[in-house]
Order: sequence, then structure tokens, then C-alpha cells
Amino acid sequence: MAALVLPNVVLGTCLLSGCADRAVGIVRQSTARPIDEQGSATRDADDGGGSVAGGMADEGGDPEADTDSDDESYVVRARSFQFSLPEYWRGKVDVMVDGDEARIYPKCCSPLGGQDDVTPLARLEFEDGKVAENAGDIGNSLVYSQTLGDSHVEVWTTNWPWIITSGSGGVKGPKGRGQLSEFVDLSSGGALTYIEAMGLGDRDASVSSATNDYLGGVDWDIKATG
Repeated sequence: MAALVLPNVVLGTCLLSGCADRAVGIVRQSTARPIDEQGSATRDADDGGGSVAGGMADEGGDPEADTDSDDESYVVRARSFQFSLPEYWRGKVDVMVDGDEARIYPKCCSPLGGQDDVTPLARLEFEDGKVAENAGDIGNSLVYSQTLGDSHVEVWTTNWPWIITSGSGGVKGPKGRGQLSEFVDLSSGGALTYIEAMGLGDRDASVSSATNDYLGGVDWDIKATG
């Protein structure tokens, strides 16, 4: 059996950037089903902190601990909710969890690799109220919202294909063509390459809506954990 390449998951503090305030696009809204009584493949966000690098570990430090399925190995657990990483991102991203927020970065440009000034591919936030009040703008948008009782989880994404082709400012991260290519590929779910995006330009709908089209259709499998 081929070895699984798991995301690195860090539980700790990360600086958060504000959300844009101009609504755009269509946001999927869903009501969650209760979480099943099952184990999680990542460390709990309120267990005191720690990291998972290349494998699953508990307090005993066993990186070879068994899981019920390969899919469960990609469940990320925050304080009040958990979610599954998009299939295309598995083995290609790192996740940083701070309480009730999770941030997802390409492995090539992750704070775990020393790049602390990177705008993430996506972030998930646990918020009060049943629905989101803000949908962002073309560069930073809310693509999915899931109700969990009287609260909800928002999935915010950075529209890297549009940002890179338009030269828009206000974001930090990729340096050089290799990293730019990684951001475009992951943000679009493999639908676009860097060369294709630059050739089409930021006004082409396949570029400007690539991130929303991909991540807005992902099954995040968000469940309450509290």
C-alpha cells in the first residue's frame, strides 16, 4: 500500500487578517448533521498544542497510529468543529489551527517552512449566528457557510488565480514562478495552470471565478465537535 502523505497540522497562534466587505458571488449554505462518534486523525485544538508532521500522533507520539479509513486521516479538528480537507489538496497543504479558526497553506509556502508572511489558500472560522453576514469581494470571498445549531462555520478563500493575473495587492506569499504555479493549481483544484491563467488574463471568467467554482463545490464535511 502506498504511504499516505498527511498534512502538517499546527495548533497554536496565528495572526489573522480582516475580511473584505464587498459582497460577491454565490455562497453555499448548509445545515450540518451531528458528528458521528468516531476518532479524529488530527490533534484536538484545545489539547494544549502540538504538531503533526507527515503522520498522525497522539500524546504518546506514535506516528503510525491506525485510522478507520484513509479519508479520516484528512479530518482537521478545531475547538468547536471539524472538517475534511478537499481531496485535491491532500498531501499538498499544511494546516494551522488556532482555537476555532483553521488556515490552509501550500506546503511550498507554509509558515511551518518558515514563511510567516503568507496569505492562506483558505481559512475556516466558527462564528456566532446561523448565517454569514458578509460575503467578501472578488479577491477574498466566502464560498461556503454551514450552520451548526445556533452558530455556523464560514469558509473563506483567497482568489489566487485572479490576484496573480491582475497584479492585485494586499496579499503576501508566492515568490517566483514555481510558487505562483502552486497557488494557481491548488486554488483552482487543478483546473488551471499558471501559464493558462496568465494567457487568459484576469477578465476571463475561467480565471476570475476559478477558486469559487472549485472550493464552492467542495464537500467540506463540517461537523460540530462540542
